Amino acid sequence: MVLAALTMALATVTPAQDVVILRPNAYLAEHRDKVGEATKFLNVARGIIGSVGLTHHTVNEADVLADGFPQGQFLLCAYNPTIPEGVQQRIQEYLDAGGHALFTYYLPEILRERLGLAPLEYAAAGDEKLMEYLATAPDALPGQPKNVKQSSWNAHITEPTRDDVRVVAKWLSADRETSPGAALFVGPEAAYMGHLFTDGDQAEKAALLVSVISNYYGGTWNLIAKRAMTDAFEFRHAPGVEAFRELCQGAWYAQRLAKLETRAQRIEILRMTGRKRKAYRRAKALRNDVERLYLACMNGRKDEFRAAWVVMPGGVGDWGWEKTARVAKRNGLDALFVRVEWRGTAHYKSTVLRMDEDVIAGDDPLAEAIEACHRHGLEVHAWFINNNWRTPSADLIEEFSKAGRWQVAPDGQDRVLEGGERVYWVNPSDPRNVQLEADMMAEVAREYDVDGVHFDYIRYENYSGSYGDADRERFERDTGLRAARWPEDVLRTPRGPLNEPFLEWRVEQISDLVEACSDAVKAEDPECDVSAAVYPAWPAHRLIVGQDWPRWLEEGWIDFVCPMNYDSPSYYERHEGRVVAQREAAPGFPVYSGIGAWLQPNAIEVADQIVTDRANGADGFLLFSFTEQFGEEVLPRLRRGPLK
Repeated sequence: MVLAALTMALATVTPAQDVVILRPNAYLAEHRDKVGEATKFLNVARGIIGSVGLTHHTVNEADVLADGFPQGQFLLCAYNPTIPEGVQQRIQEYLDAGGHALFTYYLPEILRERLGLAPLEYAAAGDEKLMEYLATAPDALPGQPKNVKQSSWNAHITEPTRDDVRVVAKWLSADRETSPGAALFVGPEAAYMGHLFTDGDQAEKAALLVSVISNYYGGTWNLIAKRAMTDAFEFRHAPGVEAFRELCQGAWYAQRLAKLETRAQRIEILRMTGRKRKAYRRAKALRNDVERLYLACMNGRKDEFRAAWVVMPGGVGDWGWEKTARVAKRNGLDALFVRVEWRGTAHYKSTVLRMDEDVIAGDDPLAEAIEACHRHGLEVHAWFINNNWRTPSADLIEEFSKAGRWQVAPDGQDRVLEGGERVYWVNPSDPRNVQLEADMMAEVAREYDVDGVHFDYIRYENYSGSYGDADRERFERDTGLRAARWPEDVLRTPRGPLNEPFLEWRVEQISDLVEACSDAVKAEDPECDVSAAVYPAWPAHRLIVGQDWPRWLEEGWIDFVCPMNYDSPSYYERHEGRVVAQREAAPGFPVYSGIGAWLQPNAIEVADQIVTDRANGADGFLLFSFTEQFGEEVLPRLRRGPLK
């Protein structure tokens, strides 16, 4: 009853201050290749803010120009390489009216001078990792964490030009012995940090941000202590106290819950008596222990497939393959999908593709991966980037351009649009490319003791390709149809009269490619699994990108499929619907849900998606992707829960 009453009392808490994040619209319009990077850093900032219960929203520069910034809300410039002059003026007006802000890494000249800082000087972290931590300075803020792990690769170094600007944190090297300079400055109006917020150590970064905000808005610590208490027992699969009680079946679980309930009561007394920073810290520790209980209540499943994608051929970060395999196995994974080819370059010994320089020099990361993973009882699946060569080497571009082997865009260019950027995609309707992709995958199955080979980008880039003269000839030959106007008759927008048969023809090109590669692999090693990462919306994506993966399963061309269900928590209903549709599309065949772990703010959300996907019929999962931060902070928690 204590827990229920406490939760009801806190449920009416509403935030006094939100955080507003400025989206870098103008910069991204000119630098489409930076959209992914911007999204990453903005999401990191959102995760930090949300983790303490503060609300946030992101504003576009056009809206700021029209209406200015909302007063009473703290401004965070989390990733703004350039800020248009008009927006800079709006920021000045916002500060003039009593607003406050934190700028990270980038800082326009006029705002730098206003904040009372010297010109910024670029500094690299180097091998010494000079920007590993944000360490407290003598003039630190109340509640500021002593050390916050940043692992920044560079920073802007500056110093105050006025006495009213405080240095509250300095950079500290990985060995904790060297500081290249000040890192965080707090002035009367705004604060500045010499780098962007990076992944990892979210709790300490959140406390650091709150200490900055609280310097300007005095009620912030009390606010987040209230919110921490409100959220302490709230979970997706236990939404509320009674649901959590039902989850905690058995004497041990009930006893643990009773102890946590008593702690919650004591923490609320702390907050009510004015010890708000201590209350917040203890409330976060309480939440951590409640999460442990929540994970402990989750069931494991021994008959499912548990895997992760590893982006770099040499293993996770600086770990190497021995540590990568050891951490993966210790935390309940069964297999690692190792990217071995991209941009038409092999990161293994090859006579089919050009080899990476390190491989030419004698390295063989795929062999190292196989040796370490098999020794630890893990499968290794060789992950190929099939059609999207994006930005290959200059000699490959020249060779394939002369031979007409790239996909052609509707405007006749031999590069297609991907996220607003022109990049190179090999044409799957070209028999030479089909043979090349079959040969490269079969070579790995023959020469290496891999457990499987894995298709990725085995598709078209939406409706961007392919519309070359050779495509017209093959389309008309295969279908018996004639396009009076090419490519207008086959375009999607505006829709031409032959658009639908053209899209169906594209589906056949991808299916033929999958069949050819699968036959080649199975001829070399019948026991080698063939799998594919595919777009998640079935059947919508079939015509959009050309993937008819239920047919691939039925024909036996692939052994299992991995739909890329990369959804953040805000798209949870969509995520569930897609997994259900995938299960219904392939009854009786293995469907392993691809989970975008990097989109989840914490391990709990990853665990929730695993549990939800199980309930909706998934036979296992692949996690994207296995990084150092994921291996250190997320995997061990999953091991206590759904990876038992």
